[in-house]
Amino acid sequence: MDIEPAPPPSDRELPKQPERPKAIDTAFLLALGGVAISIVSTLLTMVIRDKWANDYARQFLDGSGKAFTDADVANLVSTIKPVAAVAVFVGAGIAALFVYKMRAGRNWARIVLTVFAIFGAMGLFSVLVEAGAPLDMMWDVAQVAFSVAAVVYMFKPESTEYFNQTKRARQRS
Repeated sequence: MDIEPAPPPSDRELPKQPERPKAIDTAFLLALGGVAISIVSTLLTMVIRDKWANDYARQFLDGSGKAFTDADVANLVSTIKPVAAVAVFVGAGIAALFVYKMRAGRNWARIVLTVFAIFGAMGLFSVLVEAGAPLDMMWDVAQVAFSVAAVVYMFKPESTEYFNQTKRARQRS
């Protein structure tokens, strides 16, 4: 007895991915721009303002309760910098993953990016209240501006409809 394979499903049986609106593409580019600015600003701060690593190393060594020398601080600084650089790229990679998932219509990613933008705005406001260095503020303002603009585009009516259609299409499959 020969068993024939099932016929391929027709086009109308396959769930269709909704067309992505321009607002989502704009939000995608803005969010990626925010991630890129975050990477550049953090790395520039790490290179230009070498004092942060020394301060962190001294604070860490003070917390140990043991006596330390300048050589101990230098050794810890040589460890802190590469670890911090790797952490920056890992964090940026995770943020970029959320941006790509948002573009694919995942509502949870849209919510996560919104929370990131809120935290970024709160951080910016705290820097403005403390009246930090103008260079730091410039990068923070740019990063928050990109993030907030991306959130605005992610919640436009056509964007919300895209997320709803994507969810329905996934549920049907």
